Amino acid sequence: MSEITEKLLREMAPKYWGYTYEGVEVRDALLAGAEAMRERDRLAKLVYVPGMRKCAKCGCVLITTNLHVDTGGFSANNEPQACPNGCGPMWPVTERDAGNEMVDRMETVARERGELRETVKALRKALPVLYTMCMVAKLPADAEKAREMMKWADEALGVEYPADAALSALREEASRQQPKEAARE
Repeated sequence: MSEITEKLLREMAPKYWGYTYEGVEVRDALLAGAEAMRERDRLAKLVYVPGMRKCAKCGCVLITTNLHVDTGGFSANNEPQACPNGCGPMWPVTERDAGNEMVDRMETVARERGELRETVKALRKALPVLYTMCMVAKLPADAEKAREMMKWADEALGVEYPADAALSALREEASRQQPKEAARE
C-alpha cells in the first residue's frame, strides 16, 4: 500500500466516526482496510521472488536489480516491467513457481546426463577396435588419439584407465628403485 493511500484512509477515518453502513461502523472498516492492505504488502514480499518477472505470453523471465551508487549495494527492482519482446506486462513470479521450474530444469539435466553417459559408453566400446585398427595399419599417431579418447571416456564415466594405472605403478616402482641404485654408487 502506498503511503498516500494509507494517509488518506487515516485522514478519512475520523470524519466517519459514528457512521454505520449495514451495521458496520465506516471508520472501523476504513482502518481495517488500511491494515489489510499493509498485511497484503507484507505477505507479497514473502510469496514473490524479489526482482523476478515472467511474461505470460512468451515465458521470458527477467531478473532486475537496482544498484545503489552511493552505498555500493543493490536491491531487487520490484517495479512493473514490460516484456522485452513486446508481448505486454510481466508478472511477478511466486516462490512456488520458481521452485517448480528449478526442479523441472534439474530433471531435464539429469535425463540429458543419462543420455550423454549412454553415448559415451557406446563410444568407449568402439574405441578399442579403432585403436587396434590403427596399430595394425601402423598409424601410431591415430592410435595415440584413440588411446587418449579412451582415457577421456573412462574419466567421463568415472573409471580409472587400466593402462594408466599400470604405467603409474611402473613409474612408482622405478622411482623407488632409483634411490636404491643411487645409494649403491
